[in-house]
Amino acid sequence: MTRTTEERALDRAAKLIAKAEAKGTTEQERETLLDAANKIMMRHAIDRAVAESHGPKIERTAVESLEMPFAGYDYRNPWDEHFRRMWAYIARNCRVRYAPTGMHDSNMVVVGMSDDIEYAQMIWTSVYLGFTSKLDPTWDVTESAEYNIKVLKESGRKWIFIKEIADRHGFETKPNDGKLKAAYRRQCKAEGVEPTPHTNRHFAYRQSYAEYFQKAVINRLNRQYDQQEADTKESTGAEVALRDSSHYVDEEFYALYPDLRPRTAEERHAAALRRRKDDEEDARAELARREALTPSQRAAEDRDRQRNYDRWVKFNDEQERREYDERGANAGMRAGNTVDLTGGKNGLHTDTTTQIGN
Repeated sequence: MTRTTEERALDRAAKLIAKAEAKGTTEQERETLLDAANKIMMRHAIDRAVAESHGPKIERTAVESLEMPFAGYDYRNPWDEHFRRMWAYIARNCRVRYAPTGMHDSNMVVVGMSDDIEYAQMIWTSVYLGFTSKLDPTWDVTESAEYNIKVLKESGRKWIFIKEIADRHGFETKPNDGKLKAAYRRQCKAEGVEPTPHTNRHFAYRQSYAEYFQKAVINRLNRQYDQQEADTKESTGAEVALRDSSHYVDEEFYALYPDLRPRTAEERHAAALRRRKDDEEDARAELARREALTPSQRAAEDRDRQRNYDRWVKFNDEQERREYDERGANAGMRAGNTVDLTGGKNGLHTDTTTQIGN
């Protein structure tokens, strides 16, 4: 693929994204435009792979392995698990491999074609900003105090937390003087929206927001992946080309992380046989142990097991009720369904070593 063709493809995608983000675009129009832009970008990557597959090996796009700071990919972050899941699906869609550089290190090594790495970076940045801007927003000094108070309130934060931040930025209030709530109502009026009651279940609101934001993003990424697969099958030679490029990415990745190389079919079969043998031995040992008990001992053991199981079910039900909030779930779902999965205006268009997630 020549540079001129590549530029035209990117230009078409950029125009579709700009139109999708323009004022007056309906949600249905926006989704259609973004889907069209994504299809162009994915076909662009496929066509490039096809062209490279027919060229001399020396002209093939190089596989890159880059260490990247990755804010959010950190076990100490309360949203770490959600970030890990969303990134895994983004990496799959963009055909890149990755591995953390250490157990307690937020850096990671990303391996793939340079264009694919940059595309994954752009999408992740959009998802990360879409998540944190609503759930963990910071005070924007370019906006009014009323705007910032509304954003913080809608993130599910307690009023006392909002007060502390507002005080630090010159909007000083006294406890329970109503000044924060009045500022929130003024901003709602300025935006033409109805004020909503402040949640009293702050933890549940934020947990539900995070969970359903993640679900919405992953559902959309799955649909995107299915569409990519369908487009690939329709494009002559694309499947062969993508398998070819994936081979080079995999070999680079496993050279760096040999312990992560998948086992062969023979190794998997042998491991399955060992597991089956161990399970059978455990079952025979358990049966012998149970037969050695008296009927009353077996009955007492069964009661204990049932009691523990009932406690476990009750604990999980209570945990689910404690962590679920319908308003938080709805807000997270809405945000996850509107975040730009093409990179769009939040995407980074710099070199691929740029920090992602910051």
